[in-house]
Amino acid sequence: MTQKQLQSFFLELIRSAVCGEPVSAAADETDVRAVCALARRQDVLSMAVAALKENGYPVSDALTRRQYTAVWRSEQMTHELTRIGETLRQADIPFVPLKGAVVRDLYPQTWMRVSADIDLLVHEEDLPRATEALAKELSYQVGHKSHHDVTLTAPSGQTLELHYNLHVESERLDAVLDTVWTHTVTEGSAVRLTPEFQIFYGLAHLAYHFSHAGSGVRPFVDLWLLRTKTDYDEAAVRALCDESGLDRFYDASCRLTRRWFTGDDTPDDLLDEMQEYCFSGGIFGTQKQAVTAARRGKGKRQYLLRRVFMPRDSMEKLYPQLKEHPYRLPYYEVKRWGKLLRPETRAHFRQEAKLNQNTDAAAVERTHRFLSRLGL
Repeated sequence: MTQKQLQSFFLELIRSAVCGEPVSAAADETDVRAVCALARRQDVLSMAVAALKENGYPVSDALTRRQYTAVWRSEQMTHELTRIGETLRQADIPFVPLKGAVVRDLYPQTWMRVSADIDLLVHEEDLPRATEALAKELSYQVGHKSHHDVTLTAPSGQTLELHYNLHVESERLDAVLDTVWTHTVTEGSAVRLTPEFQIFYGLAHLAYHFSHAGSGVRPFVDLWLLRTKTDYDEAAVRALCDESGLDRFYDASCRLTRRWFTGDDTPDDLLDEMQEYCFSGGIFGTQKQAVTAARRGKGKRQYLLRRVFMPRDSMEKLYPQLKEHPYRLPYYEVKRWGKLLRPETRAHFRQEAKLNQNTDAAAVERTHRFLSRLGL
């Protein structure tokens, strides 16, 4: 198969897994291995394997074991969600499930949408009590606090990202995301986002990754399921998108999912470019895409200097304590430079510097025009 044929085969498999449609592509064992490698990069391997089996393609024992691993991870996630929910309710702390913890229920099988992390939202004033309760009752290890969440790790290894806001580093977008608690509904002891805000938040999170380092196919699958498997007010979603500046990105994303899941082949060069952008990296894009996107409006030297001497607002995202103690900026600058000297970090930064040097202005301009067309 050519690369384009392989991508079409991949999309057929995802459509089959999600919508139950048959796959018509002729594929041999080499093609199956190639499409599974692509599915692994996109973090949808369990979906692809399920569709391959359902449509009679040859599947190795190793791939079947991968599918069983996805089932086990899904069960582990369900178990941890239950324990976390019980603990927070006992402590009288409201919380809202986010991302995969919600959307996985819309897939034909929950194990088709397995996440590395569990994401929950709590009120910022409840954050200390929440982390204390989880550490005391469930032996979670409390890790790094960023500008929007705290990372905790269960004894089983399951990671929890406990959000206290939904910020995505965009002032206009963050202002709308800050209204999240006015877009929740209470069902018994559970608090949920409204369907409209669930779609909007998923889109906002997708837009953040898409404009920073690229994004894979899976977030668009989530968007399609949220729009087709839930009852929601389209006008309310569009109002949120208009207010936050995501209107063009929402329109294009909806058109892209229609192309993938309904077979709408209306010529659209923007969708062609979006599709290629999704396939050029993995689930969260590539370092090359990140460098190219970050270079918008900057030369090679300016970009490198800003990476070494980060602006204050960027430093505050890495070290939230700076907002309360701005005089500590020199200390945190030195602390960050110390991290850059670690072998694993040094190798990453060296690769980033090399990509920056090898990325020409034309590539930056192409990415800038592409993202600008999407309103990003």
